[in-house]
Amino acid sequence: MAAPRPPDWPHQERRSIPYFPDALPEPAEPDPTAHMFVEDIGLSILPNDPEVRFEPADQAQAIAAVFPTRDELFRRRPSERISDFIEESVRSLADRGELWYELVRRPPRTPDPTPRFVLAQLPPGKITPLPWWLIQHVPRESRARLGRWYVAIPLRDTWHLTLPSVLGTPREHRALVRYLGSSLFPPELALEAMRPGATTGYDFTTHRQAHQALVAAVTRRWGWTGRGIWSEESSQYFMDYRTLRFRRAQVLLRTHIIDEINTLLEREGVTARIIIDGLVTTGMIDTMLTRLREGTATADEALNLLRH
Repeated sequence: MAAPRPPDWPHQERRSIPYFPDALPEPAEPDPTAHMFVEDIGLSILPNDPEVRFEPADQAQAIAAVFPTRDELFRRRPSERISDFIEESVRSLADRGELWYELVRRPPRTPDPTPRFVLAQLPPGKITPLPWWLIQHVPRESRARLGRWYVAIPLRDTWHLTLPSVLGTPREHRALVRYLGSSLFPPELALEAMRPGATTGYDFTTHRQAHQALVAAVTRRWGWTGRGIWSEESSQYFMDYRTLRFRRAQVLLRTHIIDEINTLLEREGVTARIIIDGLVTTGMIDTMLTRLREGTATADEALNLLRH
């Protein structure tokens, strides 16, 4: 039997559960490779004090209030709220590959400039989209306290933010992060070899080179540089190429988030757009990559482009 369609009136309170304190995992020691990869994706995603504009400008406060940030008490300018939301979204997407939000709607007669809705992010956990509903599953550890196994949210009151498809599906991205987390170097037997007089007969140099080549291969979609861990075995051209490719992936992700924000506003009947001026585009990086291949671009030109 198909799930019933949700009623057509707006709700005014959050339905989703914001967090599950009973199900918080024990903090794990982060693997350096996976940690560096996730962290680097979020670095310098926006320049300092970016030129954020709202069209029309008189809706800036109402639109910015839709998007939550961790520093809401200190981020009073609309441009700061939008910048923070984009940066925080990038950091979360770099780790999880996708984000789900609930649209907590305001009463229909609320006067302007109060936003029509605000976004409430769903915590990590099992989420199942159905034709009309989004099911937020309650972890086993929290069911007794909360008295429920799941929460049903009308699908029209949700927003799904993912990576651009060219950077992988959410499942593919999480698998990549897990894989990087399992490829710890050096291997455990290296600790044994560090003891005075100990010998293992194992070629750690070959192991290290193979590990670095593997990390470079599995992150080629992003163009990650590995923070230079393979620079000694690579040409300067390869390092410059990977640096530009990684910056291109960051720009692609940034542009995707801005486009998705504007698509959400349009979907909800909000006649306003968010624009950030003065940012480097993927087309500009593609041109620099072509010049780099042709040998007509200098390293200084490439580095200058990466600053935006």
